[in-house]
Amino acid sequence: MKNWFVLLLVVPLTIRGQTRHESWFKLNMAHRFSQHWTISADLQHRRQANYRTKSQDLFKYPLGNYVRVWAQYNILLLSPFGYFQQEELQDKAGTLKISNETRFSAGASRTMITRKMTSNTRLLLDARFIEQEPGSKTFQPRYRLRQSFSFPFIKQGEKTKLAWLVWEEVLFRTANGSTGFDQNRIYNAFQRKFKQGEISVGYQWILQQGSRQLYHRDQLYIVLNTFL
Repeated sequence: MKNWFVLLLVVPLTIRGQTRHESWFKLNMAHRFSQHWTISADLQHRRQANYRTKSQDLFKYPLGNYVRVWAQYNILLLSPFGYFQQEELQDKAGTLKISNETRFSAGASRTMITRKMTSNTRLLLDARFIEQEPGSKTFQPRYRLRQSFSFPFIKQGEKTKLAWLVWEEVLFRTANGSTGFDQNRIYNAFQRKFKQGEISVGYQWILQQGSRQLYHRDQLYIVLNTFL
């Protein structure tokens, strides 16, 4: 386990490539109807620096807006609808090109809780329909595996007030009849828990396969989970 954490912290420092600076903000609202059923919706807003000028102003330009709804029965996950609007920088002047994506996702998520940590394993299939040009859609399925751990720092009785949250997610995709590596995401954050939810503030590093080469995405990532 110790070796795994050392690798998780060191790998982002050893791989070289173009770096993009971004900020991601996510709000997740969930309601549990019974012991078995939960429904939720998440909203995301992302911003970016102009990597073409090597800027590090990670709030300057919009990167995307997303909305997605979920239903969970025990360990089974289903997202019948997701809409994603992506904004890609085209030049040093900051010209943006907008693409749209609708998505259907299905998978499984299992959580295990001990006195020392909480772990979660999630497996997802994303069926993605991407419109980069008006009237022209391409189908790109994506396959995702994420492992997360939460370690309590400060507890009040049996309840955790502050925790260290870490996860790694590996993504593959199929495009033009070929399946290969898409992204590797590693997240380190402090997580503050409260009665109706939790907020995580941290750093996410992504290694992503571009059209010609691998590149980095360094991100401030803030996630607010609320339980209604």
